[in-house]
Amino acid sequence: MVKRTSGVNCKKKQFMTIYDSNGCVTKRVEIRTKKDNSVWSLLKEYINSFPDGSVITRKGLIKAIYTEDISRSYTTVDAYKGNLLTLGYFGKAGIGKYKKMCDIPERLTTTAVAKALRDDSWKQWFIPLHERLGVEEHEAPRTAE
Repeated sequence: MVKRTSGVNCKKKQFMTIYDSNGCVTKRVEIRTKKDNSVWSLLKEYINSFPDGSVITRKGLIKAIYTEDISRSYTTVDAYKGNLLTLGYFGKAGIGKYKKMCDIPERLTTTAVAKALRDDSWKQWFIPLHERLGVEEHEAPRTAE
């Protein structure tokens, strides 16, 4: 049996070293999410709390999800944000700013998002995005199709 050392259900703690402006180590903190929920569920909850057309910042996303300020490093939030940007749930609104296009369906999973992004064969061009994501037609972003 292989011991799992990373991922959502992993018991291994993840740490990050915080440096000051001189490059000296100031502290070592555990990377945790608020309410100990998954990053994906907190991300959907935060984004869906804004009306369509709102501008959301990366710093605001990180502050709403993580207990520590880890804005200087690449995070899981950045990966999910990039996926949602590619699918059309977000639009660019400047450096570190994103325009919300529509709500993220509660039942949308990271697995469905990854599958929709990964399968780029020519056959997928003819399958509507909402069918690839497994959501209703009105829940899928209209700009990506």
